[in-house]
Amino acid sequence: MLSTVDVTKEVHVAEEFENIKLDVKPGIKREEILKIVENYEGIIAGDIIEYDLEVFEKAPGLRIITRFGIGVDNVDLEDATESGVMVTNVPGENAESVAEHAIGLMISSSKNFYRADGEIRRGNWRRSTGRGRELAGKTLGQVGFGNIGSLVARKCRLAFGMDLLVYDPYVPKHKIESEFGKKCEFEELLRKSDVISINAPLTEETRNMFGRRQFEKMKDSAILVNTARGEIIKEGELAKALKQGELYAAGLDVLREEPAKENNPLFDLEHVTITPHSANVTFEAWERILRKALNEQKLAFQGKRPEFLLNEKVMEKL
Repeated sequence: MLSTVDVTKEVHVAEEFENIKLDVKPGIKREEILKIVENYEGIIAGDIIEYDLEVFEKAPGLRIITRFGIGVDNVDLEDATESGVMVTNVPGENAESVAEHAIGLMISSSKNFYRADGEIRRGNWRRSTGRGRELAGKTLGQVGFGNIGSLVARKCRLAFGMDLLVYDPYVPKHKIESEFGKKCEFEELLRKSDVISINAPLTEETRNMFGRRQFEKMKDSAILVNTARGEIIKEGELAKALKQGELYAAGLDVLREEPAKENNPLFDLEHVTITPHSANVTFEAWERILRKALNEQKLAFQGKRPEFLLNEKVMEKL
């Protein structure tokens, strides 16, 4: 089994599974994958390399790809199904880490940590530089209310007493109300939220969901946090909105292009905090994710249906 994710610190988890040998090759390139993939029955995949028909044709013995996380936008599900390769993900195990990270970005953005830290390192000790805003009693606009989104909302309500607006057309009203939230339309969420947290999957509905028109409707004191997928936000239009004072700040764990290029317009702005798609990168989360990923692979090797199978039609070919 091949892991393209750097789980060298968690590799001991593989010892819990009989007859599984895990080769960890972090940083491997797609062209290298194409040369060696024929040697593997299973892959634990990151989110950079694209897995499509070209890969599958070179791997006749490949049975399963498990994404080390949730999003599978780098795996062509149709090509995998046609090639008889099961595709699974690992939902839920990173929720705590990502939710904490989202809230960390909220705090950093509201308190101007990035700007204040930069000024101190330049030798400017001015307390007024870091003047920020409180989160207590503010309104959180939650876009996406799955495992992570609902956890972000719950933590914000309990820790800061925030009111909750939720936009998620796929979650019933009673579930949102059970978390003391109000289900609303997207336009209402934009107008009324002090902080907006994006925790929605990347789909055709969410791609480019936030752009100039949406930023114009938001409060000029609003904070935008994205720990989902970079393609949900039009970055150039976000940079412009921030420069013009249409938003207060942004906290981003994801960008449209990763690794990011040096000329990204957001890099010039001090009221933007950016982390390198690392919201789920904690010792605790990675051990949980790896254990569940290995269990998915074990089920496939035993000829059983994995718990989190995403391409159900593949079972007809097996």
